[in-house]
Amino acid sequence: MTRALNAALAAVPAQRSWSWPLDRRNFDRRPELRVQEEEALDALGWEVRRRHGHNPHVPQWRVIRRLVTPLEEARECLGWLPDLVHHRRAVDDAAALVLRTCTMENQAYWGWTPDVWARLIATDAPSFTAPWPSWLERFTRPYVIALAYLVGGSVDFHRIGSYSRPSVARRVFGDHALEAAVAEVTEVLTGWGYRSNEGSRHGLRRVLCEVLLLNRSPLLSDLSGETLLQMREGARAEQVEPRCPARYPPGRGGTRLRGSATGTQADEGRRENRRRRRILDLVGRAVGQYVTPDAQGLWHLPDHLGQSRAVAGRRAS
Repeated sequence: MTRALNAALAAVPAQRSWSWPLDRRNFDRRPELRVQEEEALDALGWEVRRRHGHNPHVPQWRVIRRLVTPLEEARECLGWLPDLVHHRRAVDDAAALVLRTCTMENQAYWGWTPDVWARLIATDAPSFTAPWPSWLERFTRPYVIALAYLVGGSVDFHRIGSYSRPSVARRVFGDHALEAAVAEVTEVLTGWGYRSNEGSRHGLRRVLCEVLLLNRSPLLSDLSGETLLQMREGARAEQVEPRCPARYPPGRGGTRLRGSATGTQADEGRRENRRRRRILDLVGRAVGQYVTPDAQGLWHLPDHLGQSRAVAGRRAS
């Protein structure tokens, strides 16, 4: 196993730097929708999906260009987008849902609060697809999360319920950077004598992807103790009070629906959060081998009791 990890590390050299792929300063980020933009979005309707027969020369597309361009550039920034018809349709539909929600909110996505993004993303795949027409593919949701992450600037991950952390991290950061981080952490844990099965490896990857997404960088050297503590506090909040954001079905009268977790769902959520916190502590100790130490040569991370522990830190070599 150690030889396999070393081979993986050799094949995936660690990155030394990473920058945010989308420069939001290049765009017109006014949160208000102009009257002409509202009318153009209404006139286009579901033509914003750009399916067969799409005519880019229709005047309405020029009117909403400031809304379309950032989403197109975010698509180009995706670290992983297979050249498969279903994935191309899914990412186009993800952008279309963002534009349709601009109409429902009467506001450009630049002005959306985390609550609006959370309502659009929903808490699971069935809740995500329920308000929309039946043609919507379920795997459109990870692309909506990726667009929210790149264009919206932030996503309250602890509020969007069930989603595939590796799937979203893969789309945002790409396979190369993600596999390098996973291999580095796994090598440290293996060196400590930890042995894992398929389930624990999946849990490790999932938690590590969540940490990297929260920190907005795929590099272990960019992580801080504050990020890990923030994630643990989010898990603790979920454990005490499982949440399901208010949903409204766009195009169906705007009626708001309030979701609630059943007792069984709440119990499972608490168990899952306890598992996440245990794995997070393990990840934190492993990541401590790669982060930059403070002035005293120590890096602080929370242990499983929520207290602060100082561990020796060094940069990845």
